[in-house]
Amino acid sequence: MSTALHHPAPADLAGLDALGTPTGDPYDEHDAHGTYDARDDACDDEVFRRGALLIARHGWCQGQGLLYVGAPHAPQAASLVGALAWAATGDAESCGPRVRAALATVRRRLDPAGSALFSDWELLCAWNDAPARTRDETVALLLGSARS
Repeated sequence: MSTALHHPAPADLAGLDALGTPTGDPYDEHDAHGTYDARDDACDDEVFRRGALLIARHGWCQGQGLLYVGAPHAPQAASLVGALAWAATGDAESCGPRVRAALATVRRRLDPAGSALFSDWELLCAWNDAPARTRDETVALLLGSARS
């Protein structure tokens, strides 16, 4: 599989205020929420909104094993899994409890019957890397995962 990087066009960013977050950079928002505390394994709606903003404002990538482009603490673009990891912990390479909780939440939206014979990680990576997948679908999935 080849690697693809999709940066947003300026016109694509027009409706981002509807995401329910300030218009600032998602990196600033993540820093404003403090550091990750391993005792707090819950996955709140902000994780999904921050992940959606990262992809919508900075870019989305797909390709086998590709989680992000750039640095793990400030990705220039991210896949579905990379965006969730970064939004939950500030590190797109993390696989801690908050990341696993976020992956499980999104998985329930993609596989409500729990019938797919893949781990959460594998299923979300396969969904992200489907050749016809779009950045907009990825953002919509993240936003739809809030309070699901």
